[in-house]
Amino acid sequence: MDNNILNCLYIEDNLADFKLLEVRFKRHEIYQDSSIVNCQTIKEADELLNKEDFNLILLDLSLPDAHGLEGVNFLQEKYPFYPIVVLTGNTDKEIALNAIKEGAQDYLIKEAFTDELFYRVCNYAIERKKIIIQQKKILKEVEKLNINLNT
Repeated sequence: MDNNILNCLYIEDNLADFKLLEVRFKRHEIYQDSSIVNCQTIKEADELLNKEDFNLILLDLSLPDAHGLEGVNFLQEKYPFYPIVVLTGNTDKEIALNAIKEGAQDYLIKEAFTDELFYRVCNYAIERKKIIIQQKKILKEVEKLNINLNT
């Protein structure tokens, strides 16, 4: 990631939660040059993701048009190259684990993280996703070579 700059899309329907995170972005030096954009629904996010590039998606699990893991599943299916960090008030450990199983890179509870932890989680999510994409590409190349070898 270029100079650890976060370019986040935060899908969150509670404007107060978005504003709190935006204020944290603006006041802390580790977020210098980073940006955060808000969409309130998966539909809005879908439209924006077709027009703009981000290096991270932050996702709440309780949206007007997606509940629970529906948002994670939609984003994974349509935009599999974007790392997703679930940022929610839901403290259910089973949902957290299922979000990771469905493709989210990490899961944070809104009230339970520091600026440094948030920044580290986001950066690690971005790097992890790059590695996963690279591994999938290599796997496809190996499968292709195996097919060619067998024919």
